[in-house]
Amino acid sequence: MSGTDSIRHQPALLARRPRARITEFSRSRPTDWRPGQVRNPFGSLDGYFTDAAAWELIASKLEEGHELETVQLREPPGRTGYVMEIEPA
Repeated sequence: MSGTDSIRHQPALLARRPRARITEFSRSRPTDWRPGQVRNPFGSLDGYFTDAAAWELIASKLEEGHELETVQLREPPGRTGYVMEIEPA
């Protein structure tokens, strides 16, 4: 497994594990998670993403090799975050 593959493998596993999905805002881990405000092009005609559907899309895109950007977080300081921009279908 290459370095890039291993960087994608762990987040994909965690995205599929409900207990590993941390989306609650806290001062030590500021989070802005709102999948219910994003239309799901794969769902029903008027449907929006559910939490589970959004996490599944993230895991699938990681496994497909979708571009993944690493960023240094301000909170918590010195930690690494990942950004993926996905165009709607």
